[in-house]
Amino acid sequence: MQTLSIDIETYSSVDLSKCGVYKYAEAADFDILLFGYSVDGGPVQVVDLACGEAIPQEIIATLTDDAVTKSAFNAQFERICLSRWLRDHGWFNNTGYSIPEDTVGNYLDPAAWKCTMIWSAYMGLPLSLEGVGAVLGLGKQKLTEGKELIKYFCQPCAPTKANGGRTRNLPRHAPDKWEAFKRYNVRDVEVEMFQFYGANRTGRWAGRIIQMQNLPQNHLPDLAEARGLVRSGDFDGVELLYEDVPDTLSQLIRTAFIAKPGYKFIVADFSAIEARVLAWFAGEIWRQEVFANGGDIYCASASQMFKVPVEKHGVNGHLRQKGKIAELALGYGGSVGALKAMGALDMGLSEDELLPLVTAWRNSNPNIVKFWWEIDRAAMNAVKYHMDGEVCGARFCYQSGMLFITLPSGRRLSYVKPRLGTNQFGSECITYEGIGSTKKWERLETYGPKLVENIVQATARDILCYAMRTLSHCFITMHIHDELVIEADPRMSLASVCEQMGRTPPWADGLQLRADGYETPFYKKD
Repeated sequence: MQTLSIDIETYSSVDLSKCGVYKYAEAADFDILLFGYSVDGGPVQVVDLACGEAIPQEIIATLTDDAVTKSAFNAQFERICLSRWLRDHGWFNNTGYSIPEDTVGNYLDPAAWKCTMIWSAYMGLPLSLEGVGAVLGLGKQKLTEGKELIKYFCQPCAPTKANGGRTRNLPRHAPDKWEAFKRYNVRDVEVEMFQFYGANRTGRWAGRIIQMQNLPQNHLPDLAEARGLVRSGDFDGVELLYEDVPDTLSQLIRTAFIAKPGYKFIVADFSAIEARVLAWFAGEIWRQEVFANGGDIYCASASQMFKVPVEKHGVNGHLRQKGKIAELALGYGGSVGALKAMGALDMGLSEDELLPLVTAWRNSNPNIVKFWWEIDRAAMNAVKYHMDGEVCGARFCYQSGMLFITLPSGRRLSYVKPRLGTNQFGSECITYEGIGSTKKWERLETYGPKLVENIVQATARDILCYAMRTLSHCFITMHIHDELVIEADPRMSLASVCEQMGRTPPWADGLQLRADGYETPFYKKD
């Protein structure tokens, strides 16, 4: 046996969406109801554990056999739930399965598991079995009544006179529904050995349950004092000292994350990572020299645009703001609309200044502008003529109805079912299928500068991955965008962490990186 595809249906009184899989699986009433599996892509078998059937011993043995690859859609759920079930049935102890001493509880080794949901995301496909089945036309999707069956059998029910006051529905309460539930389990396993490979548009992380990427920022100058008042329950003091109490409390959300006693947080992030990566790809030499010399890119950009020296708080310092807004808005093909969206008018720029600002920035960065349209041309050729191409280390190809862009790291971005279309300006453009602003699967437009944004952000993500591996000897408690939060003992050096984080990956020769950071007892934005 080489692979075991798995899908389970479970019961727990804990709300999975609010508490996550660990608390869900540790509930006192947790149980596995159905165990669906397929060996090496063979026929699907369903074990009805709720009705007394037993998982074959040879299948149980494979769960802890690291030579056998276990796959599931959202494999973390299956792995943690099966770990709890095996522990409850004494299987870990009976086999002498080796568990690291520092492991909290007995959990199956994640190294032997593959998550088909992740592969689906890599391919730019939906993050649900129903969605993947629909997009790929697999035919064998989840049954339409699947959600209703999960609610009926997998969650507590309200006691009523009609159901005899019970708080849980069992197979004997609705035999027909139970048989449908078993068919639903079979469909899940069938939709899952489809093999996916590649990568989605950026591969950046997204939060689950706790949305670290979307926490409110904090700007209070006396953050520690405000936090102390709230912790001590001195709400009168909070109301007295802070005009906007709800805003004050929202700014304190980040500070709820604290280092354990005797430890500190080291928070380190990349400096201007996207600007650095864009300059490296495009070969914009003057920008790379600014980064190499530790210069201020906003001042340097303004100086390049207006042909005068610009220093922060110094000569022509008023131009730095124009350089900053241009840098933030124009790197991916943005124009007047992008400047307005970035708040240019609120920053004191007039309407008449905006178009000249766009022109000045593009004239100062000819290699970046050239990069946009070379990327556009390569993508067009790949979709239109199925012609392979390469631009500044990004490789393009069309395979099996997908447009792939291979990054310098070796990871691939993918665009589902690409074809040529016409944009709102009447020009030819590339369209592909994906999740749009409506959060629904639809056909989307793209073009050179937008593809450059995908390439740059995806490469920045891969650089963060490299930094995490470099710092794998540290306890990285979380990472947010281009930032790492490390729980460290007092002896760990901030300078050492920043130096290691700022090391350039071997596949990005010549890229100028730098990481900065600070130490804090609680998480915050410096």
